[in-house]
Amino acid sequence: MDWKQEMLKRLDALADKLGTTAAYLWAVLIRQAKIEAITDILWIVLVIGIVYGVVRWTINYYTRHDELMDGEPKEGIPLVVAWIIGAICIGFGIACLFELPTLILNPEYWALQQILNK
Repeated sequence: MDWKQEMLKRLDALADKLGTTAAYLWAVLIRQAKIEAITDILWIVLVIGIVYGVVRWTINYYTRHDELMDGEPKEGIPLVVAWIIGAICIGFGIACLFELPTLILNPEYWALQQILNK
């Protein structure tokens, strides 16, 4: 059985369970792709904001503490914590970026993947 028949079989089975048509379910999946794209964009903006905030906080922390410590060695823990938070956020943002072009440019492919992967 090729992938088209498998997709139609799954879509028809789901439509029967829900008491609707396969065409309606397909339209819902396409609309969901647009919602997923918007959600990914919002996550990316949030990640950029967090990384920007962490960098600004780090710069302000060390600028302030440099004046207070008169050139003495500074603690590195705040810097390490800030960079770990930044690295996690950047990794999460990159993960969101991989799906975004498909969601925006080809939502039908995304919908097809959702059906075939379930």
